[in-house]
Amino acid sequence: MKRKSVQWSMPVLAVLAIIAVASMGFAAVASGAEQPAQPDDRWIAQMDGEMPFQLPTPVLNPEKMTPTPGAASPPGAPTPGAALPTSAPVEEPDDSIITCSPIAYGETVAGVITNTEYGLGYCFNGTAGEIVDISVVVTSGNLGAYVGLFDPNDELLITNDPDFTEAAPPFISGYSLPDTGEYFIYMTRYSLEEGTSTGSFALTLNLGTGGTSGPAGTFVGTDGVDVTCDTGTNITDGAEIVVVQMRTGFSYTATVLGINGFDPVLAALGEDRTGLCNDDSADAATYSANLPTTGIVPAAGTNSQLFFSNSSRNAFADISLVVGGFNGMGGEFLLILEGMAVTSADNAGDPFSVLLTPNIVSSGVPVTVYMIAETNSLDPLMSAIDADYNYLVGDDGQNIICDDAGTNLCWGSSSSLSGYSVTRRGRALPGGPADSMINIDMSSAYDLGFSAVNYLMSSYQQRTGGDYIVVFHIGITGAQ
Repeated sequence: MKRKSVQWSMPVLAVLAIIAVASMGFAAVASGAEQPAQPDDRWIAQMDGEMPFQLPTPVLNPEKMTPTPGAASPPGAPTPGAALPTSAPVEEPDDSIITCSPIAYGETVAGVITNTEYGLGYCFNGTAGEIVDISVVVTSGNLGAYVGLFDPNDELLITNDPDFTEAAPPFISGYSLPDTGEYFIYMTRYSLEEGTSTGSFALTLNLGTGGTSGPAGTFVGTDGVDVTCDTGTNITDGAEIVVVQMRTGFSYTATVLGINGFDPVLAALGEDRTGLCNDDSADAATYSANLPTTGIVPAAGTNSQLFFSNSSRNAFADISLVVGGFNGMGGEFLLILEGMAVTSADNAGDPFSVLLTPNIVSSGVPVTVYMIAETNSLDPLMSAIDADYNYLVGDDGQNIICDDAGTNLCWGSSSSLSGYSVTRRGRALPGGPADSMINIDMSSAYDLGFSAVNYLMSSYQQRTGGDYIVVFHIGITGAQ
């Protein structure tokens, strides 16, 4: 055993939450359109394992990123790693001594966090350039797990929650060790000595094969997202789409259409990793679509639908939509999100993130996102962005942005949405020449280590507003 002296400080959650909300300024306003009746076949959902909420995507090729012009890069937009003002931090005394137990790659250790022993340490020998994954599973109690990695000089390198949201999953993925020596993992709880959560845990250290040395909470290296529904019909290796910083007080509708016999199961999850599941919704059975990348997708009784909102105490919160196949089947689907609008309350626009799990990449289906206006007054504009709201740049050196699909104002391969439509509750919403679509082969982004691709929905030069829907066309491989 070895004993180390570690100084650990964490910002106060309440202050950071207020700062994050004030600086982001994202707004999603509910559509005034008719909403279908609440389905009776909702299930309670519980996330299995770790869920990534640290968004946006880490920037891997900053030299290729071109700043977004004009108002699309709002003042005060948060940058991962930026110093945020806080009130007095909670600090561990400088002379604190923590027992350091050995842990090796591939090993899982068990421990208990109590009010008298709220921090446990684990040491391992690492080599510069090695990629490490540290994951924690809470096995009992209400433990709010908080884990950090220290270098051989006892300097804090990274935590699972660098912005201290108290909503991040307890894992650090794909971190590249900067030096050779003995590293120190500190497993504790939020607010340390002043915290109240307790419980047992299992901590695993793995030697990874790739990833980024950026913010914690990335999601590279697993097949997909698992969700347990209380009916027993679960999601195994699903795809996750995050509605970033959804405004409280408004309701939204998510509908999933299976393509070519795919039977989808849908979950909507809050930052506490719980929520609702649905399979085979009667309301969703009236939905159909005809889009450039899918052709005609007929209505089906196996479609799924959920109504959801940000019901947390925070003004803004991330909401995750997870789509998997019944009994783990693979296939393609359309996820239709209703209730969004471009308004004067928006800052940069409405951001979404598609997590790049291996099952999405291995499906061979490019991810296509559509932004379709519900009113002629809105001229949609969609872009792919990095963490600083800069446009991502494609292999052709051009910004990934789309104004009018099917024209030279739209990056990559696209088609005009005139003549296409999405039918909801028996009424068709036609596409138009001003609508947008972005089609990306995610294999190159995944190979570069991207954990997600972020999309920003706005209007051309932010001059127009109105309701719109977002449609994601995604493929996943079956559960292994």
